[in-house]
Amino acid sequence: MKTIYIVRHGESEGNIGNVRQSPESNLTQVGIEQSKNIARFFDNIKIDHFISSPFNRAKQTADIIKDFIKVDYIEKDFLRERRRPSEQIGKIKKSPESLESVRMYQEAFVRGEKYKDGEDFNELMGRVKESFDYLDRLDTENILVVTHGTFLRAFLSFIVLGGLVTPNSCFSFIKNIKVMNGTVSVFVVKDASWKVTSLCLK
Repeated sequence: MKTIYIVRHGESEGNIGNVRQSPESNLTQVGIEQSKNIARFFDNIKIDHFISSPFNRAKQTADIIKDFIKVDYIEKDFLRERRRPSEQIGKIKKSPESLESVRMYQEAFVRGEKYKDGEDFNELMGRVKESFDYLDRLDTENILVVTHGTFLRAFLSFIVLGGLVTPNSCFSFIKNIKVMNGTVSVFVVKDASWKVTSLCLK
C-alpha cells in the first residue's frame, strides 16, 4: 500500500489580489505560515518521494516543507496550474473584459474546445493522466506532491470517476469543489485501487 499526500500550495498574492496571477506569483505571509503548518504535519511521516509544480507559489511551499522534513523535491511540469488565456493574466479579475474572457473560456472548456491560448480539457486531462501514471508507477510508500487548486480538482475528478471524465464533469469538479490553500488531500493506493481517504474542503 502507498499513500499519496497532495498539497495545495499556501495562499499566494494572486489568490487574494484583484489581478489574475501568473506563474511568478509569490506566497503571502499567511501562505508562508500555512506552509510551515503543512511541514509540521509531516513531522512523523517518512516521505520517500517528493515532487512539486514549477510555479513560484508551489516551489516556495515545497521549499518550506523541504527545509523541515529534509527531503529534496523534483519539479514536474505536469503539476503546474491550468493555463489561462494570456489575455487574462495581469488583468483586473472583475473588469468586464476579464469576466467576458473567463465566461468564453469556461464555455469552450465545457464543450471540449480550445479558447485562444488557454489550456483546453484534453490538454489538462493529458497532464492529469501523466501525473496519475507517474504516481501509479512509483514503488514507494509515502509520496508528497505540491500542486494547485484547479489541477488538484481535475485530478480528483479523474480518480472519483475512474478515468471516465468528460469536459462537463471535469468542469463541475473545478467549479463546485473548493480545496483550500495550505491543505493536504490524502489518497491511498492498494492493489491498483485508488481511494480518497481525506480531503480538506471549503
